[in-house]
Amino acid sequence: MIDDPLAELRADWNRQHADIAAIAGNARRWRRRASLLIVADILAGSLALGAGILFAVIAWRTHDWLFGLSAATLLFACPPCAISLIRARRSSLSWKDKTPEGTLHYALRRALAVDKILTIQFWNGVVLLCFVAAVWLCVWVGLISRHYPLTLMSGIWIAAALAALLWAKWRTARNVLEKEQCQRLFTKFQEARYLETSQPI
Repeated sequence: MIDDPLAELRADWNRQHADIAAIAGNARRWRRRASLLIVADILAGSLALGAGILFAVIAWRTHDWLFGLSAATLLFACPPCAISLIRARRSSLSWKDKTPEGTLHYALRRALAVDKILTIQFWNGVVLLCFVAAVWLCVWVGLISRHYPLTLMSGIWIAAALAALLWAKWRTARNVLEKEQCQRLFTKFQEARYLETSQPI
């Protein structure tokens, strides 16, 4: 039985060391993965820009609305998304203070960056669904020929969009739990430090 509030908080804080170690491990993995994903975002944005320009040229020469819609989607949606993703990931790379308190500060900042990334992911899915809707509207009014395998292509596009939306929803729920855990540990850390400094000598 622990009667001393400070000793009780210290014992509780010791029980949290495993949680902080796990958070630090996740943070290290996140930084390594984020660095690689920044390179992937740069490559994806560059490919989308190149493909968008190519599709725009084809649409201009052939007056093909499918290529035109594809070009508009790639040029106006993908590069801005790639830039936003790169900025969000870069904002979460700096982690200088490796103390428990600094680790929790970094974990909270990383969780905020993940929120931004998930928002971008969500809108990517929405844009893709809008693209599919625009394609079939053009088919309905006769601007796009049915000689393309549109049913198969639409199925792939819709599946990709729904996968992005479902993943964003699942990851958002997980990120909320991670933020709550970090905030709870940070609050306990502040309480323990306050009681330790306020104890009479």
